[in-house]
Formats: sequence, C-alpha cells, structure tokens
Amino acid sequence: MGLATVGGGSRVNTSHLRDEAAICPHLMDLPPDRKPEELWIIQVNPQTFQGEPTTSEVIADRRNELSGNISLNQELGFIEQVNEWVESGKPPSDEFTKTSIHRIQMGKRYHCSTKVNRDPDFLTELHDLGKRRAREFFDERPG
Repeated sequence: MGLATVGGGSRVNTSHLRDEAAICPHLMDLPPDRKPEELWIIQVNPQTFQGEPTTSEVIADRRNELSGNISLNQELGFIEQVNEWVESGKPPSDEFTKTSIHRIQMGKRYHCSTKVNRDPDFLTELHDLGKRRAREFFDERPG
C-alpha cells in the first residue's frame, strides 16, 4: 500500500491510482460498521472528451476510458441513491449515513497501452501526479 502525506499531514492511500477496474477496493464491500463520510475518487480515466474521436486509435482509447468508468459510475450511482434515501429519511439513521463523493481529476490523458505499463519511471510519474492532485484537492478544501 502506498501512502502520501498531503495537506496538513493527512495520509492518503495511493496504492490504487491505476486500477482500471475502478473498484479496488470494491465500494460495495465496505464493512457495514465502516460508513464513510467522504469518498475520494482519483479519476484516471476522463469522463468527457473534447470533440469527437475520429481515428481508430482515438476511438479505441475512448472506448477503453469509457469501459474503465462504467463500473465506477454504477457504484457511485448506488451511493448517490442511498444518499437520496438518507436525505428523505427513509432508512434508519443509525444504519445509513450520507457519503460525500469527491472526484480528484488527474488532468492528463493516457494512451490505453499505459494500462499495462509497469515501467518504474512511468509508475513514478503517475504516482507523483496523483500526489500533486491530492495536495491540490486538500489545499482547496475548507478548514
């Protein structure tokens, strides 16, 4: 497990920065007694694309990005649904809490071939970028 020290000495788990399945750790498998108040997603695959992909390579890259986001978005959608139920008072408040979701954008596009790139220099670059984005995220937070 990788940990980075960011804003105010907070420790952040950075070991899942490049998880293509977007479910590590699987959000639905959180123990029932560990209801998070916040969930921080380090978003490697962008949700949007400027323009329209026109070449086979760019289309393949975009398809890969979208497939990487599908399971993540499904799980976040479920958490958002639970949040709506909590706000409406439907579930017992001692069993369910609202979870704030924050997406930390990496801000850089990667070719789909990097999903299997284990080159130490590339992993260091990715890790360093994740740490910078996490610091920016913490610096922008109130309090």
